[in-house]
Parts: sequence; C-alpha cells; structure tokens
Amino acid sequence: MVVPPSSAQIRSKKGFRFAVFLAVAGVALVWNLALLAGYQGWVSSGAAWAWTDWLLILLFLPCGAAGLALAALAVYLGVPLGNPRVTFEVFPPAAPPGETVEVAWKIEGALERVRSVGVVLEGREEAWRETRFGPIGRSAVFRRVPVFRTAEPDRIRSGGAAVRLPDDLIPSFNGRTNRLAWYLCIHGGFGRWPNLRQELALTVLPPRGGRG
Repeated sequence: MVVPPSSAQIRSKKGFRFAVFLAVAGVALVWNLALLAGYQGWVSSGAAWAWTDWLLILLFLPCGAAGLALAALAVYLGVPLGNPRVTFEVFPPAAPPGETVEVAWKIEGALERVRSVGVVLEGREEAWRETRFGPIGRSAVFRRVPVFRTAEPDRIRSGGAAVRLPDDLIPSFNGRTNRLAWYLCIHGGFGRWPNLRQELALTVLPPRGGRG
C-alpha cells in the first residue's frame, strides 16, 4: 500500500529559467549582430540601387522584427530572475470538502519589491489530446476562491493560513484525456514587475460518508 504524503512543498527554482534566459539571450545577440553586420556592409558598399536592393529590404524587415522579438523575450525572461524565492507548503495535500487544510509560505530575496501576498484556491478543467508531435492541452479556470491576502511586511516574509474547503467543491477527477484539478496558488504583487506565483496541486476527495 502506498502511503500518501502528509504534506506537499514546492520551492521556486531559478536554475532552469536562468538556462532558458541565457539560451534566448545568446540567440538574440548572435541574430541581431549578424543582421547589423549585414546591414552595415550593404550600406557602406556605396553601389547604385538595383531591384535586388528592394528584395534585401523585404528580407531585412521580417528578420529585424524577429530580432526585436527575441530581444524582448530575453528581457521578459530575465526580469523575473531577480524576483524573490518562495517556499510554499500545503498540509495535508488531500482532503474532502468541509475539511481544513493549512498553507504556509516563506519568501526570501528582494522583499522590498513585494507589495502584497495572496492565496487563492483555483479549480481548473484540463483536457488534452495526443498528436504526432506530442500531447496538446488546454486549461480553463471554472472556480476561484480567495483564501488570504496581506500587505503587512512581516506576514509577507513568512506566514500561514487555514483554508476551509467549501462544502460544494467538486472532487478531483482524472480521466484519460481530461481532469478536474484543484490548486492552491500563492502570488505576490510587484507593481510593474512580473508577479511572483507558485502553486501546489490539492486533491479534493469525495465527501465523507458518500454525501453529495
């Protein structure tokens, strides 16, 4: 018999995101330097304009747009790397409606950028289908229950809250191509910065005694 864990914990991991950022930034740098070198060589050639020059312009425009998009993506991936790290824990990770679960968090790093912290319970309908290129899925939030929110610095740094699961929650369901899943999500507001967000899956069990 498999014994379920007494709690579930997750911590922000920046190693993979940093590697993705370096890869995108490297591609963007090489791409844009190559375009710049080609453009400078074309302009400094001093040759008379010909119809082929218009073809080059038509080629440079989408390539330049792609270079700008890569640079913007690198910035978008790089900015969150300076965000604080959050450790998020849920106890227990499975409970029926009407029961109470405990959530706890600890945030480390640039806390002066975190203006508030909130916890919500989200229910999502997730579906997917297999293709020759791998599974393709979609997810839609069908319910969101606010749990806790604070702007107090001491509570932002670390804290906890008791979450009583509403009596009318639909139990979690896992099928071959779809499922109903519940998540406890913690998020922090940074103003103009990308928000901090972390989540843990919560298994909603059938009501005790077969009610509902």
